[in-house]
Order: sequence, then C-alpha cells, then structure tokens
Amino acid sequence: MPKEQRVVSIYQANGELEARVIQSLLESYGIASFLVSHASGSVHPFTIDGLGKVDVVVAEETAQKAKRIIKDAKDF
Repeated sequence: MPKEQRVVSIYQANGELEARVIQSLLESYGIASFLVSHASGSVHPFTIDGLGKVDVVVAEETAQKAKRIIKDAKDF
C-alpha cells in the first residue's frame, strides 16, 4: 500500500494561465504539482474576491524548495 503524502498550497495564481506557468517551472526542477481551482475558468475567466484564483499544490516535503524556486524566478 502506498504511503500517504501530505500536500500544501505554495502559491495562489491569478488564473489558470499563471498557475500553469508556475507548474511548468516547478516541473523543470523535478517537482510534481497539481492545480486546485476555486471556480471554473470557463465560467469565471477573471479574478474577483478569490474567484478565478488557482492554488499550486505540492508535496509537503518539497514545499520549501518550490517556494524558493518561485521566489527566485520572480526576482529575476
């Protein structure tokens, strides 16, 4: 039986496009992630009061590394 992994949200994007860019960045460093949307992008293609936000979620043990990668990319 596979061991359960704890997951955490490490980034909240302003829409699916930004979230997919972050997800691709993490994948390029070997960090698996998935996206959790708070509303359907096809219904709400905008962000108002959290609607349209998308969380980027990773395994808890890779969270600090993932946050650092995102920060370094944004600082670039």
